[in-house]
Amino acid sequence: MTKTKKLDMELPKEGRFISSEFPILRENLNKIDQEIADIDEKLENKAPLQHAHTISDVTGLESALNNKMAANKTFTFADLSDIEGAQDAANNYVLYKSSNNNFTFGSAISLLGAHQHKTEDIVGLDDFRAKINEDLTAYYTKSEIDKLVALLTKKPVEILMTESGIIPLPDGVTDDTAIEIWAWGGGGGGGCDGEDDKAGGGGDGGQYAHVRIRGLDLKKSVIAQVGRGGRGGGGGNKNGGDKGKATFIKGIIHARGGDGGERGNGSSTTIGRPPYSTKFFAGGRGGCGGGHLNSDDGQNGELSIYGGGGGGGGGRKDSISGKGAHNGGNGGNYGANGGGGGGGYFRGKDGGKIGGDGGDGAILLKFFI
Repeated sequence: MTKTKKLDMELPKEGRFISSEFPILRENLNKIDQEIADIDEKLENKAPLQHAHTISDVTGLESALNNKMAANKTFTFADLSDIEGAQDAANNYVLYKSSNNNFTFGSAISLLGAHQHKTEDIVGLDDFRAKINEDLTAYYTKSEIDKLVALLTKKPVEILMTESGIIPLPDGVTDDTAIEIWAWGGGGGGGCDGEDDKAGGGGDGGQYAHVRIRGLDLKKSVIAQVGRGGRGGGGGNKNGGDKGKATFIKGIIHARGGDGGERGNGSSTTIGRPPYSTKFFAGGRGGCGGGHLNSDDGQNGELSIYGGGGGGGGGRKDSISGKGAHNGGNGGNYGANGGGGGGGYFRGKDGGKIGGDGGDGAILLKFFI
C-alpha cells in the first residue's frame, strides 16, 4: 500500500473497487481540511507581508543608532590614524605615502632631493635673460649723467647791465625760458649847504623792482635803460641835488630814481610812488642836513631793504654829519656840509664842500636755461 510523504495518506490502487476507495478518500480529505485549518490558525498570529515598525518597537535599536557616527561626518588628516605627523607638519609641507601603506608629511625639497632642470624646462627664463642683457647695455655714461643733472638743476645765466643798451640774450633762450629781472634806479644827488650854515640834505635812494617773465615777453622790448645817479648840488647857486634817473625795460619793469637832497634847509623831498604794482621796495629817504630845527648834526639816511639807502645829511659847521644807509653816501661835516648822495645799485658818494653824487642804477637778469 502506497502513502503520501507529508500527511501519510493512502493513495488509490488500480484494480480495487470504487466502493472501497470512497472511505479512503473521505479520510484523506479530512486530513487535508485539518491541515488547512491549522495553517489558517497560524497565519492569524503573523504580521502582514507589507508592514512597518517604530524604532521603539525594536529592542535596543535606538541605543545602537545613537552610538553610530553621522553619515555626513567629515575628517581631517589629524583625525586619521594612518597619517603620521598631520598635527605637527610645518606650513607648505606636502603629503606623501611612506612605508606600511601609511601617509606622512615632508618638505618638497627633501622629497625631490638634488636635481637639475634644462633651460627649456623653466617657463619664461629665456625672456628674462633677454631683458637682463638689454638692461646691461641700456645705461648712461658719466658725461651723459652730468648733462642730465645740469638740465634738472638749471643753473641760471646771470647778466648784470650797468650801461643802457640792447639786452644781450644768452644761447638757448626760448619763448618759454623763465627769466627773473631786478632793477635799481639811480640815487638822488645830495644837496649843498645853504644860508646861515644850514647843511644840505642827503639824496634819496633809488627804487628797487623785481619781476618774473618768460622769454617771449622779453622779445617785445629789447632795450634796457639804466638810470644814472643825480649830481650833487654845488657851485655858486648853492643848488639842491639832481634827481636820479629811472631804470627800466619798457612795458616790463620800472624802478624810479631817488629825489635829490634839498639845499641848506635840512630836508629832502618825498619819493614818488611806483608806476605799477610789482615786487619792489622804495629807496630810503635822505637824511636832513644839520642846522634844521636847531639841530647842528646831520641826520642819517633812511634804510631800504632792497632799494638804495638814503644819503646822510651834511653837518653844520663844526658838527657831525649823518651817515648814509646801506649804500647811501655820508654827509659832509666840519665846514664841508653837503649831503651824501643816495644809493642806487652802487653806493652814493659822500658829501663834501658840495653834495655827493647819487649812485648809479643797474639791471640784473637771470635766465633759467
